Amino acid sequence: SLDFCRHINFINGANGSGKSAIIAALQVCLGVRADQTHRAHRIGDLVRAGHSGRAKVQIYLYNEGPDSFEPKVWGRRIIIEKSW
Repeated sequence: SLDFCRHINFINGANGSGKSAIIAALQVCLGVRADQTHRAHRIGDLVRAGHSGRAKVQIYLYNEGPDSFEPKVWGRRIIIEKSW
């Protein structure tokens, strides 16, 4: 689980620490095909080798302020979830 800040975030770390894996998970959750991430040919390839369970990515978007999208319909927070 990663908690990001509201405005700006940086992901840094040593080579092989998983920075690109985090970005790929966010991309796939938002609708990008696995092959478009340049990390896998299919969704299952993004799951850690040897992991026998399911994978899930959830993105919570704040839906507040002047740029909010139909807050009376969607509320103050929009949740996007992808499981495989």
